[in-house]
Amino acid sequence: MSWLATPYSLYHRRLFLDILTVSTYTILPSIAGGLVLSINSIVLGIASGISILVAQLYGSKDKGQICKCYGSVQTLIVAVGFGLAVLFFALAGWIFKAMQIPKEITSPAALYLRIVAAGIPFLAIYNFYSALIKAKGDSRTPIRCICLSCVLNILLDYLFVACFGWGIAGAASATVLSQALAAVLVGLHLYRQEHPVIRTAPSAGLIVPILQLSITGIVQNGASAISMFFIQGIINTGTMSRKSTS
Repeated sequence: MSWLATPYSLYHRRLFLDILTVSTYTILPSIAGGLVLSINSIVLGIASGISILVAQLYGSKDKGQICKCYGSVQTLIVAVGFGLAVLFFALAGWIFKAMQIPKEITSPAALYLRIVAAGIPFLAIYNFYSALIKAKGDSRTPIRCICLSCVLNILLDYLFVACFGWGIAGAASATVLSQALAAVLVGLHLYRQEHPVIRTAPSAGLIVPILQLSITGIVQNGASAISMFFIQGIINTGTMSRKSTS
């Protein structure tokens, strides 16, 4: 879905410009982008591991292992989705202090991150279930779901920000609701097509193999996120030092 990222990213930066002051606009989108990228690097990395393992199991026609894999996916949704949500919600303030962003931006940035953190479980559901769908050769359904999600996000952005005047909270809430739509759509598709997936009880049977297959994707995507944090911290340190000298 990376082909959707560039136009939507440009749109979201334009939205930030409409609701923030100029000084805030120059920093906050970069910070938000780095944090979202770090979350996506973990979720997408694990999703790639799920897709690889499920494709292998479907090829071997091992129904017992396939059921175990379904259970492991359910466990990962809870552990990764809700675990990351709690982690980023709790550490929002500390993250921005560590990045040394200007004090006037800390509060809206922390608010944005805490609201977006509520959408991480939906992000995990969409990507992990999409991995199961794509492993069987159906790549169109996840694309349709994410396209509808993007349309809803854009509409809600304008509704919450332009009409209701909710600012940063409105933009973040629109993101969470659009992620929830994508998660519901793929969940309904699996329920109609693959009842055992939704009904399988969580288990830890194949979590280790999934994570082993996920390491490459997590490291590859995570390197960009980590570098953005360091670069933004250096920029913020230089900005604060110039302000203090002036």
